[in-house]
Amino acid sequence: RGRSVEEYRTQFAGLLERAIGFAQGRRERVLVLSIPDWGATPYARGLARDTQQVAHEIDAFNAVALQACLRRGVVYVDITEVSRRHGGEAQMLVDDGLHPSSLMYAAWTRLALPAVQAIP
Repeated sequence: RGRSVEEYRTQFAGLLERAIGFAQGRRERVLVLSIPDWGATPYARGLARDTQQVAHEIDAFNAVALQACLRRGVVYVDITEVSRRHGGEAQMLVDDGLHPSSLMYAAWTRLALPAVQAIP
């Protein structure tokens, strides 16, 4: 969306604090998923986007989120690598070639499930 990492840092911190508030301050009950890499999709290729640049930007935003989670004791689950590995597979996306299908969501769920099951 063309926003800066610094703007994201501020906004993400606010959203994370809000989520912690919704969890009545129980940080261990908050789970954050990384940003999937839409640059790996046919949609991005159709736009002739520089997929390496998209990946670099997503990594920067994910690094901000990870650090914010670590500072606050919030669980962070990396789903980005799965989106990169399977983002070009038609069955992992809906017909628009951008948004995840139920199969992609299932893959992300398998990654997040152990963290969710460990929540007291």
